Amino acid sequence: SKGSPNGVVCRENYKKTLLEHTRKLCPEMTWSYVGKPWCGVRPMSPDCLPILGLAPSCKNVFLNCGHGAVGWTFSAGTSLMTAKMVASSLSGFTPKKEWRPYENLLTKSKILLNFEDFSATRFTKLF
Repeated sequence: SKGSPNGVVCRENYKKTLLEHTRKLCPEMTWSYVGKPWCGVRPMSPDCLPILGLAPSCKNVFLNCGHGAVGWTFSAGTSLMTAKMVASSLSGFTPKKEWRPYENLLTKSKILLNFEDFSATRFTKLF
């Protein structure tokens, strides 16, 4: 709506649906005020995986973004990965590949990932 800090407009049915579900799940709640809805934008990468590591053509800018709707869930793990990358770059040490299982919830495909799989450079082929 016009008053949203990010300029994103929430549809009126979102507010209605959210309130209906909340009232069903929490019938004991009392309502003294229902505020104006606000919608946030979730930064998401094209392949639904976060972007981690050095920003392309930068030597000291590390990225940890693009988590989409799972940012809160992934943040502890990706922060650890990013911290390892920063520490490794400061010491001149190249970390060994650390393979981790990953299941894409949209496609149900299962793959093994390492640090390099999260690099922003994986998108250079798209453009």
